[in-house]
Amino acid sequence: MALQVCLWCLLLAAALSARGNVRSESCSDSIDIVFDQGLDPQSYENGANFTKRLENASDIDACGKACCDSEDCHLALEGDLQDGLVECFLVNCFKDGENKCRLTDREGSKMYKRGDAMPKAGSDAATTVGSTLPVMSTSEFAEKCEAPPLTGMCRAALPRYHYVSSTSTCQPFIYGGCGGNKNNYASVEQCKATCTVTVITGPSNVAQTPSSKPKGLDACSAPFESGPCRAAFPKFYFDPSAGRCLPFIYGGCLGNDNRYNTLEDCMSRCTGQEGKLDQFFHHVAPPSAAFFLVATLAVISIVLLVGLVLLLVRRARTRRSVHDDKEELLAEVSEPIVEMK
Repeated sequence: MALQVCLWCLLLAAALSARGNVRSESCSDSIDIVFDQGLDPQSYENGANFTKRLENASDIDACGKACCDSEDCHLALEGDLQDGLVECFLVNCFKDGENKCRLTDREGSKMYKRGDAMPKAGSDAATTVGSTLPVMSTSEFAEKCEAPPLTGMCRAALPRYHYVSSTSTCQPFIYGGCGGNKNNYASVEQCKATCTVTVITGPSNVAQTPSSKPKGLDACSAPFESGPCRAAFPKFYFDPSAGRCLPFIYGGCLGNDNRYNTLEDCMSRCTGQEGKLDQFFHHVAPPSAAFFLVATLAVISIVLLVGLVLLLVRRARTRRSVHDDKEELLAEVSEPIVEMK
């Protein structure tokens, strides 16, 4: 009896191990490595969150493997530490059944996307209300992702990729080096990143972006918060005690609404003024209408004064010339007349 129980335990352990290996292999086959793209910080405020942080990923693929081993990981963000070490952030993109992750261009970044966990382009998940896949208009999608591959007029032989919308795949072709169209990508990752979108009718900029949402009551009164993330984005916050906007470094996630991309946005929202900062971060207001009026009157006064001075100098010269002519005439008249004998 004991032997049968042990045998059943061994069979159960083997089945679970095989199931885990199949799941891991399936994930590894479907994971995409994306370069020069990162996660929009607004994704964290929308509901995406870090599930784990690895400070010492042993090899270049450890970050992707770690994401595959975690059931609640949909993206893995890779970053460099000192001494050549690699840190890895595992991200859970879903909240209330909706994908909250939004990608953005970020040079030098690298991420791993789980294809078996993320919604595909054109699927129901990609078109669900609240989905944060990038948005593209039908005309832009047709230009970048549906145009046929064109070699162009030049005679180079550059390996490129074009997107095939009917199969949602990126296929290779040879590019001549000039001409062609916009359905032309240097890598499969760039091709998929560009064309994995939600297609809408009309211009793509009609949708409201997360950064345009109304700010709350603490938009001008809350103390600035850098947040728990470790990025370095220069931002501005309003300091009520100083009555002006000051710079700070934003980590990239969480924080509060007292955070602005530009000084002008901050001053306009919290004081109704616009302007710039001097070297001591004091607000320098733009010239007002009264300033321009005073400046104009000053210029006119100077012009009139110069004109008056020139007129007086000219009249003085004219009077002096007349006076000299009179003296010459008087001198000629007063000379004695000598009679000839």
